[in-house]
Amino acid sequence: MLAVVLIPSLIFGTFKFALGVLIGGFISIVNFYWMGHSLRNAFSRTRDKI
Repeated sequence: MLAVVLIPSLIFGTFKFALGVLIGGFISIVNFYWMGHSLRNAFSRTRDKI
C-alpha cells in the first residue's frame, strides 16, 4: 500500500514530498505493530489477574 502512494509522489511531487510520504508511511507501520504489541500485553496481564 505504501508503494501505491510513494510511486506517484515520486513521479508528480518533489523529492522532499516523496521522502515525507516514505518516512510517514514507515512511522505509521511501526506505530501499528507497536500498538498491537502493547494491547496484547495489556490484555494478557488483565486476563492473568482475573
